[in-house]
Amino acid sequence: MTISTSENEINTLLRGIDEVLVKEELLTKLKSGKKLIVKAGFDPTAPDLHLGHTVLINKLRQFQLLGHEVVFLIGDFTAMIGDPTGKNVTRAPLTKEQVDLNAQTYKDQVFKILDPNLTRVAFNSEWMGQKSAADLIALASTSTVARMLERDEDQRLQNVPNGYTNCVGKTAAHHALGNGWTVDVIAHIFSYL
Repeated sequence: MTISTSENEINTLLRGIDEVLVKEELLTKLKSGKKLIVKAGFDPTAPDLHLGHTVLINKLRQFQLLGHEVVFLIGDFTAMIGDPTGKNVTRAPLTKEQVDLNAQTYKDQVFKILDPNLTRVAFNSEWMGQKSAADLIALASTSTVARMLERDEDQRLQNVPNGYTNCVGKTAAHHALGNGWTVDVIAHIFSYL
């Protein structure tokens, strides 16, 4: 399927975006006429999506309207291990039952914006849950702490008061590593058609 993307449509996709990594690559892919697979991940740490989520979900809908496929990625694995909230505490791990209930409400709510026929729902436990400790250590060896700290959130965590730094910083690094793995796996599984 060839998708024609006009300059006006590209401008619509870029409107309201703070930063595109890497913009030239996105533009090349959009202009190629190939169907893109666009994913966004949401950790089900609360029973409801919030207003801030709708900004990204509406952007996903714009891609759908242009004919691209959307993957709504539920971070069930990361929600069960906890992660930093961007504050000076670590988000508490949830049970599988809590995560499953929250994930179901996320799916119910997201389809008020996204077209369910054009959306694939995936869970990061599908690949992260299959990894052994050795796999995770091998994965950790592919990233440097400096690379993980390049993320804005992790840079803010460098200024956390003493006493919290080790706990939050290490969890942030592990979460960034998990996100990097997620992105790498998604890139290989869901590369544009």
